[in-house]
Amino acid sequence: MEQILRHTDKWIQGTGPAEEVVVSSRARYARNLADYFFLSRGNAEHLEKVTQEISEAIVNHPYFKEFIRINVSDISKVERACLLESRLISAEVEKGHKFQMVYLNSQMNCSIMVNEEDHLRLQAVLPGLQINETLRLADQLDDALGDNIHYAFSGRFGFLTACPSNTGTGLRVSVMLHLPGLALKQKIEDLLKMIQPFG
Repeated sequence: MEQILRHTDKWIQGTGPAEEVVVSSRARYARNLADYFFLSRGNAEHLEKVTQEISEAIVNHPYFKEFIRINVSDISKVERACLLESRLISAEVEKGHKFQMVYLNSQMNCSIMVNEEDHLRLQAVLPGLQINETLRLADQLDDALGDNIHYAFSGRFGFLTACPSNTGTGLRVSVMLHLPGLALKQKIEDLLKMIQPFG
């Protein structure tokens, strides 16, 4: 685990377009397995089966041969905090509940979170303004897992998720910005109010 944590900031050390303003770009898909309750309704037996099915899908697909698995409940609070600060896991996974896992690729810029708010959160994070590239990597994760997993999908609503705001594509794309001038001038709040109507 120590060896893994030593390299979790690989993507941060890289360079990317507009890096002086855009710290990172991220694309994330939310997915659920069709044959199981959402996490809010599932019991320990369901969650264990979800982890087994996802693990089998990953182990049996050549795309994931370089991915490593971490059982989040087996690592320390400090190690979980390190993964969170590196943006490889979410605050929900950082809690370290049983049956939560994360799979990381060797470049430490793609992660698969198991049993977060949804059964699966697939994400790619890259330095700078690289929205198209993060989306391409997230699409590869989604396509490869979709080869072996039957996702919860509705012809009317799209991919079904625990939170209605994610239903449809299940996709969220975001950038993290470094805006020291606005912060020093205390204009961040004004900016947030201005952009909220645009979603």
